[in-house]
Amino acid sequence: MSVWCLPDKVAQTGGEMLPSRLVEGVVMDARYGLWQLRRSPLTTTIAVATLAVGIGLSTAVFSLVHAILLRSPSYRRPVASCGSRRLTITSGRAPGRREPSI
Repeated sequence: MSVWCLPDKVAQTGGEMLPSRLVEGVVMDARYGLWQLRRSPLTTTIAVATLAVGIGLSTAVFSLVHAILLRSPSYRRPVASCGSRRLTITSGRAPGRREPSI
């Protein structure tokens, strides 16, 4: 039985919940929840699978948003890639520039 369901106990302590009773209530609720999950394994399997798919999908969506919208482009001149010329980078220097002669 949960601490939250015992208003007479709260009234006995003067309306304050002691930290030890609060922790005891949380532990009791967790044990009850685990007991319920063990009682119905099909429901537990469906719940865990739903959580796994939801976490995986949200991670994939946020990774795509980060890669496409939030991260800056990895090349120097993003405008040059939108023009009619084809942008090819063969070395570390910018396209269209010549090597300096020494």
